[in-house]
Amino acid sequence: MNFDGTEVEHKKFGKGKIVDLNERHIEVDFEGENKFFSFPSSFSEGFLSTSDASLIKKIAERSEEAAQEALIKEKIIQERNRMRDVMLCAIEPPVQMTKNKLSDSKKSSGKTLSGAAKAKKSKGKQAGGALKCIYCNGGATKAVYGYSGVCTDNIIKYNINKEKHAVCSREEGPCKQYYDEKINREQLDSVIPEGGFVCSESQTFIDWKVYVDTALTKEQLTALNAMKKNSLAVLTCKLPNTKEEERIIFAVFIVAENSLQNEGQTICLSAEKEYFMAVVPSDTRKIKFWDYCKSSTASGKAQWRSSAIKSLDEIVCAQILRDIAEIKLETPEAERAENLYKHFCGLSNINPDELPLPSGVLLQSFIVAQE
Repeated sequence: MNFDGTEVEHKKFGKGKIVDLNERHIEVDFEGENKFFSFPSSFSEGFLSTSDASLIKKIAERSEEAAQEALIKEKIIQERNRMRDVMLCAIEPPVQMTKNKLSDSKKSSGKTLSGAAKAKKSKGKQAGGALKCIYCNGGATKAVYGYSGVCTDNIIKYNINKEKHAVCSREEGPCKQYYDEKINREQLDSVIPEGGFVCSESQTFIDWKVYVDTALTKEQLTALNAMKKNSLAVLTCKLPNTKEEERIIFAVFIVAENSLQNEGQTICLSAEKEYFMAVVPSDTRKIKFWDYCKSSTASGKAQWRSSAIKSLDEIVCAQILRDIAEIKLETPEAERAENLYKHFCGLSNINPDELPLPSGVLLQSFIVAQE
């Protein structure tokens, strides 16, 4: 049933009319000013009210459904905690012992972890890739990290001096020229508006494209070339002064096109219209990259060296999208996030009900023996 035009009343904004209503959100026009609210919680919590009988019935039905969804969500959280506890129990508690016995214990623990990891290892094919991006706070707000403009002075200095990123430090680059005082801030800020190019990161959220240098190893180039139309691009970065294990996922998108540019020196990945999503700063603490990705090193630790890309199988990609959709539930982006998740599952022939829980490095790191 269509509720467009149905009158509702808000405790603060007064009377208004429904512009749009879906299973999770409601948009109301208050005399020319549109506001978004969660549905049906905005009614059940008393912020909105209505006298329309059909809408009241709809609220009651959806409230019951929402309660069931909350139970399912809680079960998912409990299952994740249970899995973490199971993995902890797989290792004997630490005891005082001699150096030789400690060495034997480490070997034994390693075998236990290896067996558990093997049992959980995904058999999926490559369906996407995680891209190692440089932190960029250009255009940053509370809603986005940045990636839509040139970095601030302190981050330019940080990326050049401390992180020593090659892209930021190239002599012909606008940021390095500004750092060396060859151009001023006004000239630097005018590069993008005038059609120039600073770096891939500074324009990621402007046109939803990522540019990757083709000077890669054969394995990395193969992984990058495999990111064709309908694969998933997972954009990651380390925030300033954080460790590798704290690497975050700040955006994802379905690839629309993988094309060679700049005379074959650069590969451009562009996002499919409607199927892209940024993860806001308040939520990235819940979407850590190493929750999903397994270690490729003998130490079992979170390590990402010089490669620009890591291949991700279809299961890991779906797990990331599922969790993003989950944290977006009570936001205006809930429907878009859910559509992105369902769209990818459809492309990859994945049954969401059979999707396993993540088993990345962070879920196992505490049982890796310390050297």
